[in-house]
Amino acid sequence: MAEGGFTPRLPGNVRKRQIVQRTLALIAEEGIQGATMARIAEAVGISEPSLYSHFASRQEILVSALDLVYERVKDITRAATDPDALERLRQMGRYHSMLVAKEDPQYLFPLFEFVAAPPSTGLREALGTRQMMPLEHVAATVDLAKQQGTISEDVDSMELAGMIIGCSWAEGVAHLMGIAGKWDADVWARMLDLLLASVSTGNKAIHCE
Repeated sequence: MAEGGFTPRLPGNVRKRQIVQRTLALIAEEGIQGATMARIAEAVGISEPSLYSHFASRQEILVSALDLVYERVKDITRAATDPDALERLRQMGRYHSMLVAKEDPQYLFPLFEFVAAPPSTGLREALGTRQMMPLEHVAATVDLAKQQGTISEDVDSMELAGMIIGCSWAEGVAHLMGIAGKWDADVWARMLDLLLASVSTGNKAIHCE
């Protein structure tokens, strides 16, 4: 907010981004229930009616904030670039551990707030749809590892992807519960290695991209 209590007029796309970012910050601090329209407007420095010139409803703002969380999830998949698909899966695990350890305010706590959001928010379907993106990406990476000969061909790719993502969710829960000191990033890396070892052929990757 500018000096004297005046909030400068911003281009519509810039203001929308600001609203979404402030909403996500509120969710990280106060939870979904704390991100009311009144508090969002106050955080942005505009009137509550002005919010409706950018978003049709609170749910629309929350869904946009959810998309911002999943930008971090996309960062995890983008961070894995090794030609060896099996190593890419390990890279995803390491990058996820880094995000969890640094307590990125746009990732861990807001993600679990969305998971636990009441049905009245209408967010469950939106969350489920977006969660399919990392699941399918990991499954595609497993498929590539199978093509490269490092993961057994009879492995169900979606099933293995679900197990890998399940490990990452468990890591997040452990951190939120305050027991990350007992199960640190090295522990989760070893757990992922054990999971991958159970499906690995032990062969060197044959690069076929």
